[in-house]
Amino acid sequence: MPNKPNPERYGETWLQYRIDWALEAIDALKPLVVLSGGFAWHFMSPEDHIEYKHAHDHKDVDIYIPKANIGMVMGMLPTLGFEKVRTKHDNADFRRYEQVIEDGEHPPFRITLDLFDGDVESVETPSGWKVVKPDLLLTFYKTHHSSVYCWAVQAAKILLDKGEIPENLVGRRELLACPERDIFFCTKCGWSSQFPEHFGFTSHKIPKCGGCGNYVPLNIGKPTYKTMNQCEAEIVRLRKEIK
Repeated sequence: MPNKPNPERYGETWLQYRIDWALEAIDALKPLVVLSGGFAWHFMSPEDHIEYKHAHDHKDVDIYIPKANIGMVMGMLPTLGFEKVRTKHDNADFRRYEQVIEDGEHPPFRITLDLFDGDVESVETPSGWKVVKPDLLLTFYKTHHSSVYCWAVQAAKILLDKGEIPENLVGRRELLACPERDIFFCTKCGWSSQFPEHFGFTSHKIPKCGGCGNYVPLNIGKPTYKTMNQCEAEIVRLRKEIK
């Protein structure tokens, strides 16, 4: 079991160029594979989100290869610049491939693919990537993946326990939210954040909007993790009150 994260590091972000390079490197595999782990949560999250380190694990790319596509994918990997590396976990259904990127702008870094053979239930995301079905993906954190404390995993557990349909997790902002922090929302420009101190304001000062400068946003409390049915019922209630 991994150690619980340090709350003082909440709000740190992944290096965007590494994510961009990884996705470009595997783009040709999109119609042939199913993403798991951190990149599955990444594509279930709203597009153009902030890449918080504690929301999704982006250290490597976890991929499931349907049995019918194994031969084609394994043949493509060398042409995409990936080479097999040995690990203590190697077996008939698992292998690791890596590629070293030297782009001339950043220090050299590795793209690591952890490849699992097998057919898994999946859902398709707006990006076109197929990802492991969320309720099934959660069970993999007992066997294949270790980031049990990532915010997306915690959010998915809460929502599914409340009766949310797994497919409804796609596009949910809760997959990016820290369950322990309040959300600040600006009614003037729509800016929101759980980390206003990252915009130059320390925790003992009144948070100020990162979009409007001196405008003070509302503290709307911690994430509520409401299911779609609960949200729809709330909308109906509010409409009745307005009338």
